[in-house]
Amino acid sequence: MKQLILNIIIFLIIGNNPVLGQVQKDLLLKMNSDLNYLQEVIQSSHPSVYQYIGKSTLDSLFTKLQFKTSDSLTKKELEKRIRLILSKIGCVHTYIVQPNRTTDKVFPLLFYAQNNDLFVIKDFEKEVDVNKRFKVLSINGNTSASIITKMKDYRPSDGYNSTFKYQLINSASWFNKMYEFYFDSDSIKTITLIDSINNSIQIRRKLIPIEKNIAVSEKGYGSQFGKSIKLKFSENNIAILKISSFSGLPVFGKYINGNLYKKALKAIEDNNTQTLIIDLRNNTGGDALSGYRFVSHFIDKKHKILIQHHKGKAFKYATFKSKIGLVLNSFLGNLFSGRIPLFKEQKSYVQIKPREKIYTGKVLVLTNGITLSTASNVASIFKYKTNAILAGEETGGGENLLNAYVFPRIKLPNSQIKIQIPQYRVDLGLVNNAGSGVTPDIEVPSNIKSIVIGEDWVLNEILLRIRTTNLD
Repeated sequence: MKQLILNIIIFLIIGNNPVLGQVQKDLLLKMNSDLNYLQEVIQSSHPSVYQYIGKSTLDSLFTKLQFKTSDSLTKKELEKRIRLILSKIGCVHTYIVQPNRTTDKVFPLLFYAQNNDLFVIKDFEKEVDVNKRFKVLSINGNTSASIITKMKDYRPSDGYNSTFKYQLINSASWFNKMYEFYFDSDSIKTITLIDSINNSIQIRRKLIPIEKNIAVSEKGYGSQFGKSIKLKFSENNIAILKISSFSGLPVFGKYINGNLYKKALKAIEDNNTQTLIIDLRNNTGGDALSGYRFVSHFIDKKHKILIQHHKGKAFKYATFKSKIGLVLNSFLGNLFSGRIPLFKEQKSYVQIKPREKIYTGKVLVLTNGITLSTASNVASIFKYKTNAILAGEETGGGENLLNAYVFPRIKLPNSQIKIQIPQYRVDLGLVNNAGSGVTPDIEVPSNIKSIVIGEDWVLNEILLRIRTTNLD
């Protein structure tokens, strides 16, 4: 209603002012010009643009989202339309780059999204009894279902996956960022809640400094190998290896993390470990070859991975800084890691070879919606090429296909919005691509009660099953 009234006022003002009318027309042309530019860039430069959406459907979407004079001609509205388009392409590495969009304040409540419900799992003012399983009915009049639906368009996942999007909603800083983008930036929120026995309450709260909204830290890891590899031992000869990133710089073909993996696995062997839990939750990826180096300690046969690059027009559209990066990546990638030079259209293979000595104990791999990119690839290789058991939830990264390696950025000429577009298509060759993430063998559903008290319900459930049942 507010937008309709605003549009009427704008129409009345512009209708009687030819100068403002021309400004409006120019702005309309610029908005649509940016959409047309994006369409040309995406269709000529993305390695898998039609993997999850047909060309005619994508063309129709671009046409449908063209601006009209009655629309809100703002940069934010343009960004909303671009985010919707990118979410349909289904590539977690293709997104709007906005490093400066930060917030120093967040909601005074922590939420956990499940289907179309938002559960309250923490109240920093301790007014709401979170043990009563309160759900959000609305925030400033916006229903929880409408909030979740909008937020799911903010960042794309691989294929048709939704677990990644829910994980973002469950992040306090991301939730606040997305809410302000789609709804309002009011400093005071009116939040209507309902508990498990249908008692409703309404509270008005100010946003709080982000410092108060602290995530639960990981505890109990006695050993750390580099910044991204942690190890702890549990009872019954169980080791838990947490890998937060497959980072590691190539130095003449050798990866720094390669030795760290060896050291961690040596410590596991020395402890006479019978069961190894590899925790890849919240691992957003890293360098693919570093991930393949890690998994080579567990496979017993060689496996080839196809890497494709089509000679698109990425260099033509890339920002100046990205052009420099493309040249360096093409040269250094070929020199140190055997990667395909960026300016050639061809196929190449990466071959993972098993180590002379591989780990032969029982392996479980934990995943969630923020297991992305290389981490998702590693999880998929564990699932299809080893005897490992996967547990948790579907990965946010694809099960078989990945667009990766080099990520130039393009800038829309009028709005200056920057978008990242990957340049390589990776095919693991493990399974026919269905557009999903890696699905776990043991799905561990959300446990709101455990989330409220800060327990790692997934790890606890798996440890319980190891102790009480045969997982083979």
